[in-house]
Amino acid sequence: TRSMTRGATRSMTRGVTRSMTRGVTRGITRSVTDEKPRVMNDGTLWMTDEYADFPDEVKCPARMSPLASEHTGFTTKSQPVLRWYISDPWPGDIEFTLNEEESPDPVLAAYLEGPFDEGVYQINLANYNVSLKSGREYEWFVVIVLDPVERSADFLGSATIRYMEPSDDAANRFSNTPARELYNLYVAEGYWYDAIDTLSRLIDERPDDTMLRSHRAALLRQVKLPLAAGYDEKRQ
Repeated sequence: TRSMTRGATRSMTRGVTRSMTRGVTRGITRSVTDEKPRVMNDGTLWMTDEYADFPDEVKCPARMSPLASEHTGFTTKSQPVLRWYISDPWPGDIEFTLNEEESPDPVLAAYLEGPFDEGVYQINLANYNVSLKSGREYEWFVVIVLDPVERSADFLGSATIRYMEPSDDAANRFSNTPARELYNLYVAEGYWYDAIDTLSRLIDERPDDTMLRSHRAALLRQVKLPLAAGYDEKRQ
């Protein structure tokens, strides 16, 4: 995995992403989720002049999926690290947008610089000086813009997140739990984003640790992300 935080922010309107409703919605999972559905792209390809210089064999990925629970997931952090999976190589940039509920403008709009290979990538909100407000719901998007004029052709994935401060007791248990065991505690307490980030950090440090990869694959399969899970399973 690589840290995708190099992109320069650009001016975009809320309409860039709010009209994106294609994709797959899923049912409610365990206590780690709330009500909003995660969206994954359907794989439609539109090749415009913007990508005319790409090799002929370049195609949109089969899937671009936020590593997120099926409905709104929780985090204990005001500046979480958000992770997402891409199934196939993509040579261009990927647009990232973060929207706050009922706000007319994006909280953050940035471009993540390619090229991208199959794998798990991340964006750290701290690197953009962006903090989530406690109790507010946010929707985030990763988007391949195939036609800047016709945004209905966008290839995208999206998910929702809510920053919920833990109780003092839970916070103490989190701070006193070794990293290798911490992700299980986050899952038990309902903080899905922290669970996947903690586990992914361990994998970043030990990419050949098959046990860690098997645990992440199992977690991803629980929230019906089989292609992302398969990425880890191939490396066990």
